Amino acid sequence: MATELSHVDALSWRELSAPGWDGVREKSLVGSSGEFVFGLVEARPGARVPFHAHRQAETDYVVAGSATLRTSGRTVDVRQGSCLYFAPGAPYELEVVGADPLVYLRTFACERIGPPVQAIAVGDGPEPLMTTERDVDWRSVEPSKGMRIRVQRLLDHGVEVMAGVGELDSGVHYTRHYHDQPELYFILGGEGVLQGAEDETEVGPGTAVYLRSREVHGIDSVGREPLRLFWVYGCETAGHRVNWTPVEPIYAEARRRLAAR
Repeated sequence: MATELSHVDALSWRELSAPGWDGVREKSLVGSSGEFVFGLVEARPGARVPFHAHRQAETDYVVAGSATLRTSGRTVDVRQGSCLYFAPGAPYELEVVGADPLVYLRTFACERIGPPVQAIAVGDGPEPLMTTERDVDWRSVEPSKGMRIRVQRLLDHGVEVMAGVGELDSGVHYTRHYHDQPELYFILGGEGVLQGAEDETEVGPGTAVYLRSREVHGIDSVGREPLRLFWVYGCETAGHRVNWTPVEPIYAEARRRLAAR
């Protein structure tokens, strides 16, 4: 089974106590990975994440809420479905706008430098990359299943990770496979059964999954709604060419029927 699974409801919040970080807290979703630091951050309405920079590259995906992002060169609005990439040393600040908290998934790429995440002095740095779900087309993952399994690549080639969102229609099976890249999942909606080489476990909204390099995994979408997830590939060691290798015959239907639930 997966190297590590966790659920947000079973994890404790940690207040981010650095100067200027009032009203910002985080749950660490993965503790055993040397390739990633992965967390869920919540910032209350009106809170500000002050200008800062890190030695490791950072990728953020906004789960809920809205904010204003400021860098050394521009100001942009971010909202649910935005994906942000900050190269090592890139400075930025966020200010939450509106009546709702800002909730986002924060991933640091650590394959080369390693954890823990290191803050560095703020200086001139590259501008962030930003995409939103509405800007990116869906693409099929397994051609024989058409668009029943689909992904949006929100962050693609050229940086330390690839990241995006995926959806599996109810009742579909994603073939068990492996690849050289380590991977993270965070379940955003729906219900699924995550399958490893020999066992399986149920997953749902708030489940985080860490899969090491070449770990066998597949998934059934077993809920009434599509299974929806955020995913990240670590590409610092294995590169961006994903050697997706199936370990079972390819079939379309989930093994566990909806009626059985």
